[in-house]
Amino acid sequence: TGAVVFSKSSGSGEDAKGGLFAVRDGRLNQLTEDPTDSEPDFAPDGRTIAFARGGDLYSVRPDGSGQRRLTSGPELDSAPVVSPNGRYVVFERRAAAGAPADLYTVGVTGGGLHALTTGEGDDHEADFAPDGRAIVFVRTTAGAEGGNDDLYSIRPAGGGLARLTRTAGVDEFAPRYFAGGVLFSRGESTPGPAAY
Repeated sequence: TGAVVFSKSSGSGEDAKGGLFAVRDGRLNQLTEDPTDSEPDFAPDGRTIAFARGGDLYSVRPDGSGQRRLTSGPELDSAPVVSPNGRYVVFERRAAAGAPADLYTVGVTGGGLHALTTGEGDDHEADFAPDGRAIVFVRTTAGAEGGNDDLYSIRPAGGGLARLTRTAGVDEFAPRYFAGGVLFSRGESTPGPAAY
């Protein structure tokens, strides 16, 4: 749509201000007014923005109207990515802060919550194939040296789990689909100078 959406906050405690903002053609528009709103993702058709707020997911139209709560409960939901057809969102769900994540989907207007992955590791960094038929993600599994990150794919309905990489001692991360397959980084997936 030519717009960029971002989260912004200032101040702290009761004086905190912020929310989601959209900028297009040099014009700034505030979409939400909760300073905890973060991780916005535009639907490819530009009609919906999914975002995280206080451990739950929400959606809103690009003009700030039609805000809907997509998830609720004690779990921590984050990293929403809207499907190419704009109908649902894939996201990470954790039982508590610092716990491993499983991937879930939910309808972009709420409802239809569905677990894609469960249990075997920390599943994160999901991305849709352009045609929406597959989701690539990173799975961190426990190991002798603190774990290993490999790439997996799964269908949006939850079937067809496939391991794409198997590299001991080196991590794959930041996967993104492109016309020829999956582009990703390889190295140490930790912040700082050791990562590459």
